[in-house]
Amino acid sequence: MLAGSDISGSVRPQLEFEVLTDLGIFVVYHSGGAPSQPAWEAFIARLRSSGGEMRCLVYTEGWYPTRAQASQITQARRGKQPTIAVLSTATSVQFAVSVFALVNRRMRFFKPEELDQAFVHLGLQPSAGARVREALARLQAKPSSAR
Repeated sequence: MLAGSDISGSVRPQLEFEVLTDLGIFVVYHSGGAPSQPAWEAFIARLRSSGGEMRCLVYTEGWYPTRAQASQITQARRGKQPTIAVLSTATSVQFAVSVFALVNRRMRFFKPEELDQAFVHLGLQPSAGARVREALARLQAKPSSAR
C-alpha cells in the first residue's frame, strides 16, 4: 500500500504534509528519521495558521515527535485537542501514541491496513476518504528534492 521501498531509487521525503482545507484535515507522511529543520518549521507554521482545530491523519514509518517537538505541536494547536489518527507498523509508534493519548483522548493508533477505521475515527465520509488516500499517495511519491 503506502509503505515500502521506492523502486526508482530516489530518496523519499522525511516529512511532507498536505492540508485539505475543505475537509478540515492535515494529511502528514513521514518516512522515518528526524525531519529536517526547514520541513519541521514549515509544518509547525502551517499548523499554527490553521488555528489548531483541524483533524490530522499521520502516516509514519517509525518516527514520532520528541518531547520538544510535541510541545511545539501543543503550542501551535493553542491547547486544542483535535482528532488525530496515526498509522504505522512500528511498535514504538504505537507506544508513543498511547502515551500522547493520555493528554489527547481523541488520538488513536491504527495499522496501515486499518485505514478505513482511521477514517471513521476522523469522521470522514467514504468520498473524503478517497481524497485522503490520494493525498497520502502523492506525499509518499514526492522525492526529497521536491521539498
